[in-house]
Amino acid sequence: MSELLIDSSEIIFTIDKPMISFHVNPKSNKDNLIQSQIIKYSPISECKIKITNLISKPIALRVRTTKKKYYAVNPTYCIIFPNSNQLIHFLLYLKENYVNIDFSDHKFRFEGIVIDEEKSHLNPKNIFEEIIRNKIKVKGNIIKRKSEIIEDLNYNFINNNNINHNLTINFDNNNLSQSTKIDNFKSTNMNNFHQENNLNNNSRLENLKKEYNNLKNQLELLSQQYNNIKNVVENEKIKYSLKGDKKKIVFNLPEVKEQKVDSIIAFILCFVVFIFGFYLTK
Repeated sequence: MSELLIDSSEIIFTIDKPMISFHVNPKSNKDNLIQSQIIKYSPISECKIKITNLISKPIALRVRTTKKKYYAVNPTYCIIFPNSNQLIHFLLYLKENYVNIDFSDHKFRFEGIVIDEEKSHLNPKNIFEEIIRNKIKVKGNIIKRKSEIIEDLNYNFINNNNINHNLTINFDNNNLSQSTKIDNFKSTNMNNFHQENNLNNNSRLENLKKEYNNLKNQLELLSQQYNNIKNVVENEKIKYSLKGDKKKIVFNLPEVKEQKVDSIIAFILCFVVFIFGFYLTK
């Protein structure tokens, strides 16, 4: 397998489960094996895990295993954006009874590396190939998880799994090359899920239609009010223009009249002031 040069000084992602666990019903396992032989590459169990990006930069992730003949993974490569998560779907394929298989050495390897923002739109497989080819040391983590079988009498993969019709899953690592196609699997739970989604979508669509009609009515009412006001203004303009010249509005200020002093009184006052000043100078 191609190895990465990893600086693991910082934890950049986490996995929500300590094991890759596959539930198998011992009673129905025989029927599942027969079904697996009838339909090529049909799985008998599944597991889903969640990978969470813990940092403020995007990370590229790839999932690897040496036991490729037993498993399929979707996706094997992906980009996980900051503070986001990615669901990884595992499928288990068996053509013999699980009790005859030693699962203790079945391991998955999760390799996550920090990438620049401008590379987040690139194919993650190409990002890994370029880094390995150029022997570039990158910041990242490698986390390993073991596979396990859990016997569950209530588990029925055929009836309860959520796999889409005609799902294709690929392994594209150097030592992993498997393309499997699952046909004719229609899940009751998935059908119910789609029906519920359709109901929710119809409900949202009806609400949007109602909101649109309300806004449309409000717009028509406002347009009508605007036209009414516009007509009133135009009518006032016409009435005003028919009156002829504009009237001038004049404000008259009150007149302030100066009070005149009698000349005789003024002469007497001047004489008195002169006499009084004369005596003061002696």
